[in-house]
Amino acid sequence: MSGTRGTLEDASGYGHYHLSFTNPGFTGCGFVDPGDGQGPGTAKLIGGACGIPNWPAEPRKLQSHVANQWIKVWNGTNERFPQPFRMSTITVGDMPIQLWYRRISDGQWFVYESLAANTIHTLFMDYSSEVFFKAASEDAVGPYTIWNFEVTAPS
Repeated sequence: MSGTRGTLEDASGYGHYHLSFTNPGFTGCGFVDPGDGQGPGTAKLIGGACGIPNWPAEPRKLQSHVANQWIKVWNGTNERFPQPFRMSTITVGDMPIQLWYRRISDGQWFVYESLAANTIHTLFMDYSSEVFFKAASEDAVGPYTIWNFEVTAPS
């Protein structure tokens, strides 16, 4: 996920989602505690040995638990007063998704009913206060994946 730091949250009551590492160097290294007081995290193969990565800088993918799990994206430090942003691109995994956004100028909702799977989509949206997505089909089974999205804030 890139650009302005948007906030992700589960908006369906499921409780959580997964931000999985995409670098294959995380496979097989187990966990390591860097001693920062936040507990252990997944180790990464660095220079032929398992070590402590720079976790915030590592690319990740977003994975829901189920197809009908709504994930919300917003920008800012206080959800009651979100900062405007645009989601300019989104890379959808192996299941089509629907994407809703609320235009910040008047609160009107807009929808992309079905963004195709395995595709990088360019989105044409006004500044929004929040974006929601879930699987496009009500009959879909299993989790959906978002490989990347980019958000920008007004300068």
